[in-house]
Amino acid sequence: MAQTKDTLLYVGKQHGMSEQNVEACEQDQAQFDKLTADQQYAVQEVKVTSTPTFFLNGVKLQGSMPFEELEEHLKPLLRK
Repeated sequence: MAQTKDTLLYVGKQHGMSEQNVEACEQDQAQFDKLTADQQYAVQEVKVTSTPTFFLNGVKLQGSMPFEELEEHLKPLLRK
């Protein structure tokens, strides 16, 4: 749980939030519990081990990749 709070603080600061704003968000226990449950589900159930991770029609694509590589995975899925 401490790791989740540290992560929220880091992400909040990256997006211009003050520590006080992040802490105010953390006070919403229901929202915090939902975020923690989502994180646990991602790791334990669908085996997300890195970000970004994309799922395209059941295929897991993990880690950073150039847009062109992602586009090659997306093109066959788009309607013409």
